[in-house]
Amino acid sequence: MGDRTVKILKLRKFAVDGLLAAAFLAFLLIAVLAARMVEAGRQAVFDDMRNRVVTLSKGAGVAMFPREDLFFLHALVNSVATDSIIKYACVMDGAGRIRSHSAPERIGDKDSSPEGEAARAAAATLKKDFKCPDGLQCHYFSAPVWAGSRRVGTASIIIDSDTMAPRLAGIRERLTLIMLALAAVVTLLLVIRFLLKKVERAAELKSAMIHTVSHEFNNALSGLEGGVFLLKEGESKERLSELSAVYDMLSEVQGNLRTFVKNILSEARLESGRFTPEPRRVFLRDIAARCVASVKELLSHKNISLETDWGGRVPVEADQELIALVISNLVGNAVKYTPPGGKISMHMARHDGSSPGAVFSIRNTGDGIPAEELDRLKEAFYRSDSGRAAASGYGLGLKIVNDLLALHGSSLEIASEPGKSATFSFRLPLHQPPKTGPADRILSRVLALYDALRARAGRFFRSP
Repeated sequence: MGDRTVKILKLRKFAVDGLLAAAFLAFLLIAVLAARMVEAGRQAVFDDMRNRVVTLSKGAGVAMFPREDLFFLHALVNSVATDSIIKYACVMDGAGRIRSHSAPERIGDKDSSPEGEAARAAAATLKKDFKCPDGLQCHYFSAPVWAGSRRVGTASIIIDSDTMAPRLAGIRERLTLIMLALAAVVTLLLVIRFLLKKVERAAELKSAMIHTVSHEFNNALSGLEGGVFLLKEGESKERLSELSAVYDMLSEVQGNLRTFVKNILSEARLESGRFTPEPRRVFLRDIAARCVASVKELLSHKNISLETDWGGRVPVEADQELIALVISNLVGNAVKYTPPGGKISMHMARHDGSSPGAVFSIRNTGDGIPAEELDRLKEAFYRSDSGRAAASGYGLGLKIVNDLLALHGSSLEIASEPGKSATFSFRLPLHQPPKTGPADRILSRVLALYDALRARAGRFFRSP
C-alpha cells in the first residue's frame, strides 16, 4: 500500500467520522423526540381520563336524579374502575360524603382531602397532581354531577405512575429498541474507525518501507554494476573470454533485478498518485522503435525474429513517459517469454469512427496462457504456472501496465492460444489538434512563412 492507499483510508476514516457525528446528532434528536413522545403519551392518557370522568359524571347524574339509585351508581363506578389504569373511582354528594366508591369500605366517608375540596369548588372538569401516601405520583380528575341545572355531586377518578406504566410501556419499548439499534451502529462505526486507523498506520509504515528498501536496493545494484565493470576492465582478453559466460549471467541477473526495482518503484509511484499523466501528441511507432532497439541484442542472442507493422506515424494523445514504460514492459515480457527461435509480432492500426483511436498489439509465440488465468495476470504478484516455468519474474509488470493505461482511460487486453501464442493490446485516442480561430490560422501562416524565409536565407548564406 502506498500514499494513495493511505489517502483513500483517510477519506474512509473521514466518512466514518462523519457518520459518527451524524449518529451522535441522531442520538440527541431521538432523545429529545423520546421525551416528547413519552410526554405526548402521558397527555393522551390524561385526555382519556378527562373524558372518562365526564362520562362517569353524566351517568352519576342519571343515577342520582330524581331519586338516588345506589345499585345503578355502584354498578357504574365499578364498571369504570375495571380498567387497570384507574386506581379508584368515586362519586360524592354536594357535602363531600362518598356515595359510591370502587373501594366499598370508603362508602359513607367524607372526602376532606384538598383535591376533593378543590373538585367540589370547581364548576368544570378539574385535574390535580399530588403525592399519594405510598409515595407515587398521583393524578386526580374530577367533574361536577348535574341534575338538570342543579349540581348534586362530584365524580372523580385517580390514576398514579404505576397504573399509567403499562399504557406508556409500548412507547418506551419502541424507543428503547431504536436507541439500542443506534448504539449498535455507533459501536460498529467505532470498531470500523479503529480498524481503519490500524490499517492506515500499517499502510504508512509499508509505504515508507517500500520506498526505503527500493532506494537502498537500487543503490546496492549500482554498486554491484560498478564492481562488475571494474572486474571486467581488470581482466586480460584471454581471461575475459573464459569468463564471458559468467559476466553475461551477472549482466542478466543485474538486468532482472533492475527491472524488479523499477517495477516496485513504479508501483509505489502509482499508489502514491505521483504518476500524473500529461497527455500530448506522441507517436507509438517512435516509442516502440526505441524499446525494440534496447532489446536488439537479447533478440539476437535468443534467435527471436521480430516482425513489425506500424501502419504509419499515427499521432495519439498520451503521456510519453508513461506509455514508454507500458510498451517497454510489454516488449520485455514478450522477449522474456518467447522461447529461443520464436517470433514476436508488433502491430499498430488506426481506427476511425465515433471515437477515433490507435490500437497497439504485441504477439509472441510460446506456451500461451490458459483462459482461466488471463484476468488474474493483471493482479499484483500473480504469475501463471506456464509463466513461472518459462522465465523468472515477480508478477508486477502487467499490473503496472494496466494501471498506467487506466490513467489514460484505457486497459490492457490479453488474448491467448494455449500452446501457441499470447497477444497483449491496448487502445489510445488519436491526437486532436486544438480548434483555432481565424486569428490563430493567420498567425500560424505568418510563422510558417517566417520559418520558410529563414531556412532559405540560411541556405543562401551557407552556399559558396
